Amino acid sequence: MAYQNILLRWWLVLLLTICLSTAALGLTPRASFGDPCHKFTRCDSKAALTCSLGKCQCVRPEAMLFENQRSKCVVFSGERCSYTAVEMADSSEVKKWQEQVDCVSNAQCSSDGYCSCTSNFMEAINGTCIPKRLFREPCSSDGQCRSDKHLLCINGVCTCDRAISTYHLENQKCVTLAGKITPSDDYSCVSNAYRSYGYCECHSGYTTYSGLCLVPYGSSCNGKDSLCHRDMICKGGICVCRFEKIGQTFSNEKCVSKVNSPCNITIGETYFLEVKDEPINISFPCIKNAECVLSDNIYDCKCKVGFIEVNGECQIDYGQPCGGNINEKCDEIRPLECINGICQCNTDMLHYYDLQTDKCKGLVGAKCNITTTITDGFCTSGATCVPTRNLTSLEGHCRCSSNNYETTSERICLEIIKEGELVLYNSLNASNAEYDDMDQFDILINNTRYNATENLVADRSDRASLFENNLPQADE
Repeated sequence: MAYQNILLRWWLVLLLTICLSTAALGLTPRASFGDPCHKFTRCDSKAALTCSLGKCQCVRPEAMLFENQRSKCVVFSGERCSYTAVEMADSSEVKKWQEQVDCVSNAQCSSDGYCSCTSNFMEAINGTCIPKRLFREPCSSDGQCRSDKHLLCINGVCTCDRAISTYHLENQKCVTLAGKITPSDDYSCVSNAYRSYGYCECHSGYTTYSGLCLVPYGSSCNGKDSLCHRDMICKGGICVCRFEKIGQTFSNEKCVSKVNSPCNITIGETYFLEVKDEPINISFPCIKNAECVLSDNIYDCKCKVGFIEVNGECQIDYGQPCGGNINEKCDEIRPLECINGICQCNTDMLHYYDLQTDKCKGLVGAKCNITTTITDGFCTSGATCVPTRNLTSLEGHCRCSSNNYETTSERICLEIIKEGELVLYNSLNASNAEYDDMDQFDILINNTRYNATENLVADRSDRASLFENNLPQADE
């Protein structure tokens, strides 16, 4: 028994020596957040930890969280971070001092003793501080948007005040439009503009277009589309109309779309240095006497009623009034002329209007162009353009094409037919220079032509018998 008591005392002395040595060396163990703790393993008080239910927890778990990167407990945004500590030194002396606890990341202990998020951060629902929203990010109030970038919460999105500003991609902030007053000194103007007496104005050589300072048509753009007006692009270092290849022209200081060219398009949101917060619709005016029409989900310019497309322009159609505007022409392709206030064929030139081909054609004897008549079919049926005696001239006259045709008094070519043979031809009414409404059929009997109705036409072998009963009776 005496031996056991001596051994026990020896172990107690050894243990005490170890503890004293550890304490002397400053090696007293301190448990971190979530570690087990007891009276021999204390929590790290410098990290604002305390032992609760056998584990190290933040001293105020309802108002604090443990940040691993900082290895200590910190106070949520909106919670108290500064305290007045009071200690009674003796019955007559009271000591007071301020105790301060660190706030969560991106927050600071304000003068009122509470944690608040720093600039460009906002309080999240869990008490932490998260970055404020940038351009086009969702929001529910102005306070959630970056004020240093002049962003406001509009329709649930952080964006610029559209009435006075737009977003600049390179500067990544809202800038004041040309012609508008800068709201404050920290506002910049749009590109190629400067501030003058509180207003943003374009530099020399630039013109104002929707609040932007851009390069006009035909000016140098250095390969940047963003310098040209929105209806233009930079091509070959020069600003040109966006759809110049497919029928746009520059007229009256703007790009105008010809027939079948786009008149309304939507371009990408980030096409320019300064961008709106939504896709940009660009409308192009249509050429004179055309209108913007939606067809197959595409807006194109189409000629108005009474006009017809000619080389991308709209000219007056056949039978329509003319002469009221010297800039309006009758259809030059058919070709029509303005005669007595109406677009029609020139009968004085031996022209007539052909309903089947919808254009003017030349009667026998009409002047024609030997290089185009074969392809455009200008001469009346059965006729061709015969050159004049001057072999160097391109001008000719319409003549019946062979000995199988004869020229009638109406200056058309009529096929020469044999006794009893039926022939189909288009009869021309010379008084109004137009075809009759229906095709006419003639038969030659005893050198006399007789007319029959269209519904009596049959196979060639049956024609004579079909027409026999419909011919007029000879005088007895």
